[in-house]
Amino acid sequence: MPFEKSLPEWNKAGTEPPQSLKDGGWQANQKPPADYFNWFFNTVFLALQELQNKGYTQDEINQMISSVAQTAQANLADHTNRMDNPHGVTAEQAGAVPVTDVVTSPTANKLLKLDGNSKLPASITGNADGNAATASKLKTARTLAISGDATGSVIFDGSSDKTFNLILANTGVAAGTFTKITVDAKGRVVNATTLSASDIPNLDWSKITSGKPTTLAGYGITDALPASSYNAADVLAKIKTVDGSGSGLDADTVDGKNFSDIQSDSQSRADSALSSAKSYTDTSLNAHKTSTTDHAVATTTANGFMSAADKTKLNGIAAGAQTNQNAFSNVLVGSTTIAADNATDTLTLAAGANITLTPDATNDKVTIAIADGAGSGLDADTLDGHDSSYFLPATGNAPTASKLQTARTITAAGDATGSVSFDGSTNVTLSLTLIAANILSKLLTVDGSGSGLDADLLDGHDSSYFLAASAYSASDVLAKLKSVDGSGSGVDADLLDGHDASYFAQASLAQMKKITADNGGVTVSVSDTSQDFLAALTAMGTGMNTFYCIGGAVNAPSTKSTRGISYFSAPNYGIVFALDYSNTLWTNYMDNGNWVGWRRILSDADQSATWYNLPLSNGAKAYNSDVVPQYCKVGNIVYLRGAITNVSSTGLVLGTLPAGYRPSKTWNFIQNTSQKGGFGNSARWAIGADGTITLEYVSSDVLGSSVWLPLFTDFPTW
Repeated sequence: MPFEKSLPEWNKAGTEPPQSLKDGGWQANQKPPADYFNWFFNTVFLALQELQNKGYTQDEINQMISSVAQTAQANLADHTNRMDNPHGVTAEQAGAVPVTDVVTSPTANKLLKLDGNSKLPASITGNADGNAATASKLKTARTLAISGDATGSVIFDGSSDKTFNLILANTGVAAGTFTKITVDAKGRVVNATTLSASDIPNLDWSKITSGKPTTLAGYGITDALPASSYNAADVLAKIKTVDGSGSGLDADTVDGKNFSDIQSDSQSRADSALSSAKSYTDTSLNAHKTSTTDHAVATTTANGFMSAADKTKLNGIAAGAQTNQNAFSNVLVGSTTIAADNATDTLTLAAGANITLTPDATNDKVTIAIADGAGSGLDADTLDGHDSSYFLPATGNAPTASKLQTARTITAAGDATGSVSFDGSTNVTLSLTLIAANILSKLLTVDGSGSGLDADLLDGHDSSYFLAASAYSASDVLAKLKSVDGSGSGVDADLLDGHDASYFAQASLAQMKKITADNGGVTVSVSDTSQDFLAALTAMGTGMNTFYCIGGAVNAPSTKSTRGISYFSAPNYGIVFALDYSNTLWTNYMDNGNWVGWRRILSDADQSATWYNLPLSNGAKAYNSDVVPQYCKVGNIVYLRGAITNVSSTGLVLGTLPAGYRPSKTWNFIQNTSQKGGFGNSARWAIGADGTITLEYVSSDVLGSSVWLPLFTDFPTW
């Protein structure tokens, strides 16, 4: 397939960096020039462009391989079909029978050759012994027959293909549609009938997915009771029809007995149980009452009854008393009860801040003292560390407040006036207005010498110290300057920075228009190839300008970027000097609004050109050794010289110039040729953009091996 990615086009040629930079590379903090980057990008672009223009894609390579393969195959087939033994291979080398071993008459140890009718020679009579390996036809036609499950036959002698007409054997089953068939091992129907009830297997309801009945009648049940008739009233009515003695469902009896039977039997059983219980109780009590062992006195190791002595002791113990214990079981502190955990539990009293505990074991008491006073943290004379003077009485005015209950007006009087409303919530500013008369009267009372406020003095000086304003005029100042003006005075009016007029150029002679930008750059920059370079220079008007122009811009002198100077003495007259980065100098001139065109200034190197012989073609050759066709290049101009002969006709390409020596488009020129009939003749040549040199036309058919056809011309390559 063709190349898919577009080329990273970069036409700015830039400047190739020196070899030392290529070898050493960029160093730290080094700033690469833009032209080096442009050179690199342009070189990569041109290399990729050359690769795309001259390289082959995979599809093209495959196509060439296919073409070569087809050609090789055709050549191989042609070679294979050749019968002239191009390699001179002998019969023995090829494993073939030598021609000398093939004969037309019977000869021992030789092969007999058939005649033109593919028959044995007439000298051979009778039949050859044995059977032929192959034949085009059987001597006797044979019948091929088929039997068994199918029958059929055909006569076959081998001269052509035959087709059997087979007839299947009858299985005995009549034609028709059946629901039950029997198939033998060969797939034939050997029996057919219809399904019977015994052929249908018993199926679970889950196997039946459609056609199920939705009513009892659909299932063939006709004696079922509808659900709507099966209710309590209906059941009760039916039960009543069968209720009664002997029915097994007698609602008037329980287990076959009526109420009177059950009542009499229950009473009898209750009376019997009561009598038995009473008899057992009386017997047991009488026995316990008279027993001497059932009432033994309790001991420390055996249970028993309490003795009279123990009873007396028990009566002497107060309710809730504990053995050998004289203490409180609970201590109530405020609303909290502290209970003893056991009979010997201890209650501990702890002294808090400013509390002193003094125990008295003899009198069984604890004295609790409070440390009151300043610095004790428990000063009863203060509240939060403040005494009574700190607090506002319950009645009267507060010593301080964040705001006055009633806003007050602050008024200034006397030597100044002004007022402002103030309630204490925010700061306020009182705007004063001084009363001039009052101020003046007070100043007058202190004005005078030594007071520091002497109105008759200015900075301590009276009026005699100062110059009158009327005396400070331009003429007075000028007169005073003149009195001190002169060399060495520092106010020499005849000098400027120490130089007289001869040191400076006249303003009328100075160049007032800038020829560079303030930063030293150019005043005209053409950085887009779509811009018109000459139009941009013309638009700057009269004067001198510096410029930069990208290569390939409209009306630019070169495909390489240029820098230079332009000067217009008038809007329609000017000159341009442009130097490209290959150090080639170009000039242009505007004459009355028209540019005459770019001209390249040739250097000494341009003048020392090398001539090369022109390759000729189609039988053309040099007229003689003195006019051998040659070409050279000076700058961007190609020169041709020499003459050719031995040209058979027009329209032939007689030579080709190499790349770099070709015009950008077809270049035509006319040259005089050999005379014919006493008249001069001419030839018209064409040099194509591909470098081909073609003789397009000659007058009077001046052609041949002796005709002189000169090639003297020059043309630009741009």
